[in-house]
Amino acid sequence: MLDLETKKLQSLIDGTPFRLPEGVDPALATLITGMHISEKSSQSSQKLRINEQINQINEQIRAIKVDQQRANEMYSMGLREERRMRKVLDIIAKNDYYRVKKENAGYRNDANRKSHEILQLQDKLSELNTQKLSIGQDFKSRLYEQLTRKTKELVALRS
Repeated sequence: MLDLETKKLQSLIDGTPFRLPEGVDPALATLITGMHISEKSSQSSQKLRINEQINQINEQIRAIKVDQQRANEMYSMGLREERRMRKVLDIIAKNDYYRVKKENAGYRNDANRKSHEILQLQDKLSELNTQKLSIGQDFKSRLYEQLTRKTKELVALRS
């Protein structure tokens, strides 16, 4: 049993398929294989959840970038309008000029706010990628600990 467990752990560490030797008791084979599948699926499901969050955040970033581009375009158009109006400020109603100026400030603020949102989401992406790496490293670390413990038990039994 210990020998099979060490082989199972080594295959998890190496990322290779676990193959049971011929002649293993079917009940034992089912137990060992079930443990192998359970350990792999636990790590996979954690990574899958994180990947789903990463995909959602990437979608949010894409949508925010579209909004940011729209705000930048509105700001550019508003600046052109403001420049045209400034040239004829003595002829037009000043309220119209100040309204355009105020709208432009709003567009610029919207674009800046979108930039800030993108930065925050990119920070969150970085955290999630770190978590995903950590899951893999923690998983392998636990496997190495188990393998070391099982190997010591196996050596002790053989001595």
